[in-house]
Amino acid sequence: MALHHERNRRGYDPKDPQCEGRLLLRYDYQQQPYIKCEHYSKHNIKDHYLNMLVSDGSYDVAYLEALFGDHEDKISEIEEAAIGLGYGPLVECTTVCNISSQKSLCPFDHRNDEGVLMQLEMMTIKCACHVKVYVPFPEYRAACPKVLAVAKGVHPHSIPLPTKTPPAIKHEILDLLPRFQEDLPDLTPRRFLRSPIVKLYLAVKFPRILNPTMSDLHISLANRSHLKAYINQVRKSVYPHGTEWRGNWPLTMYEVS
Repeated sequence: MALHHERNRRGYDPKDPQCEGRLLLRYDYQQQPYIKCEHYSKHNIKDHYLNMLVSDGSYDVAYLEALFGDHEDKISEIEEAAIGLGYGPLVECTTVCNISSQKSLCPFDHRNDEGVLMQLEMMTIKCACHVKVYVPFPEYRAACPKVLAVAKGVHPHSIPLPTKTPPAIKHEILDLLPRFQEDLPDLTPRRFLRSPIVKLYLAVKFPRILNPTMSDLHISLANRSHLKAYINQVRKSVYPHGTEWRGNWPLTMYEVS
């Protein structure tokens, strides 16, 4: 298992200490399920994992209850039923990533040879198809604003999902972030996704989708590292001197006055 995580890091040595706490399935006062790190506390320790979106319809709560309760018979029953619907950890994996992707593990959980549920290492698929892209020289782009892509051969795999966020959508996110105002200094991707601002934005953007997510806006936004980069970009522009006392000096003076 240690070697598995070492390969996933791809040589990256994280600066921040990594939490080794257990994830727990709990219920709030309204009997709505949520998942949290055992070290999380709403009173004094908020930096650990908390997911309050478990009950929004995007999770199979019965499956989570079986997993967290270690009910093997129920787990097998649900996973076997999922095979007939074409999903779950027992079906053949169809995930395809671009060769330039930094991912070393499949983003979806599968059962390994020992039956352990985990993210398995991805394999390189040999593809004999050749693609050439012809782009006009800068001085000719006004007369010919087109790009020609020529593919020779047949790909033995499906099309990889895009990992780069289109500029237009990126600008929408950057325009949305300043609305957080005083919450921007402590904003994280998790808090961003749970915020009423984002939920309202997505509801207006996708009125026909029940509980829309950022993935509906673009699949690349399922990667929280993208959101973190956008948050840091806006935070740095709003607080060029940082978010400590010195960086907040103008805001502090305004509140005092």
